[in-house]
Amino acid sequence: MKDFDIGYHDMFNLNNPFPDSGEFTLLLDADFLMYRAGFSSTPEEYQRYLEGDGYLLDKRKEKVCQIIQTHMRQANAKNVRLFLTGKGNFRHRLGSYKANRKDREAPPFYHELKDWIASLPNATVSEGCEADDVLAMFMRRQIDALEAEIGEHPTRVQCTRFIPYVIGSPDKDLMIIEGYHLDLKTGRLKWVTKEGELTLDESKQRKSPKIKGNGFKFFCAQLIMGDPSDGYVGIPRKGASAAFKALQDCNTMDEMLEAVAGLYAKHYAHEWREAMELSCRFAWLQNYEGQMFTLKDELVAKINQTLESACQPN
Repeated sequence: MKDFDIGYHDMFNLNNPFPDSGEFTLLLDADFLMYRAGFSSTPEEYQRYLEGDGYLLDKRKEKVCQIIQTHMRQANAKNVRLFLTGKGNFRHRLGSYKANRKDREAPPFYHELKDWIASLPNATVSEGCEADDVLAMFMRRQIDALEAEIGEHPTRVQCTRFIPYVIGSPDKDLMIIEGYHLDLKTGRLKWVTKEGELTLDESKQRKSPKIKGNGFKFFCAQLIMGDPSDGYVGIPRKGASAAFKALQDCNTMDEMLEAVAGLYAKHYAHEWREAMELSCRFAWLQNYEGQMFTLKDELVAKINQTLESACQPN
């Protein structure tokens, strides 16, 4: 995919050219671009646009370009691919996914900018899932292909050499994806392993502890804490401290899932599997098209056996 600079200098008279050198291609979760560029405008400007002042839409497009330029430079990227959420999302069929966001007000020029970004040759629009899922599947294909070629799971050094992609998103959910990530606020690059890591911020400046992390371990922490903005509750009254305590000593993904399943079983009893798999399907980013997160039979049997033993009279 060629970089984003496809004649836009002439269209918008951009002061700064798009990068023409760099080590990486930036994989940008583009859903935030319409909000960032749109909210820098005003309802009055949008009304003038509707009345025929087309230049005002060009100004918003130029703002999108400037945002992308900034993040490409941060990532040392000479190319960019954009990922947009399209129609349909399988999670909406599972329950009240993001139900509390339905009344979220769209900024001026939102729909015009989204249609324009979707029309660009380096944009991919999701169908039946979110842009996050499509981006995650793209990265998984790269890692799987390299693993098949070298016969083992690639190291950070091997991925840097053969998978020159950097993920950029303001959404914490994408931090569960293995690979390089760009912090859009600080411009720093961070390598995320498949297993991931967690830290707990208990500083006095905070009203309550906050968990930070990435990889599969952060995904499991979300299963415990829940995410009100995405519409799943996790385990009631289990917050950052409980999640960190349950997961901090886990090294493998199987150990992490077992720790989470044990907490679900304590709260939901024999309905634990249904509750946990629903949370998983809300929080998990698809690695393969049509993937639905399902717990292994061995784990389910082990947790159910523990439940049965606990119910037996002494």
